[in-house]
Amino acid sequence: MKQRNFIGRLVGRKRNQLGWTQDFFADRLQLAGWHNATRNTVSKIEDCSLGIDLIQVYYIATALNLDPGNFLAGIDWREQIEKIICSMKPPQPAEAYGSHRKNESPPTTQSTERLAYSIQDRYPNESKNIKPQKVEILLR
Repeated sequence: MKQRNFIGRLVGRKRNQLGWTQDFFADRLQLAGWHNATRNTVSKIEDCSLGIDLIQVYYIATALNLDPGNFLAGIDWREQIEKIICSMKPPQPAEAYGSHRKNESPPTTQSTERLAYSIQDRYPNESKNIKPQKVEILLR
């Protein structure tokens, strides 16, 4: 299942620390302003399968008697970003109509191969006004 939010585990932890059931927390969410929240909504929040927008973060924090800023401070953002990066697939070369560069070979996808190249090396004609920048891609 695709992870759609980063706060679900934190919400579950906070709810359990308060000794609340999912039904009770759903009632608190309704009082905070999320009027159609149910036990199923809480379950989906906690298993990270429900996308959460900023107003819903506010409702969740309010229902937990927390300041939204302090609530978000409890998230390990580095870990979340690493999860996203690891789940991303490297771009695949176009095959249907071929590459416009006939002599260029596509990157391979061998396990943990690192491909580093300069934009200017790869596209010398198109990158005259671009500052040199190394790009490193981890292919899995």
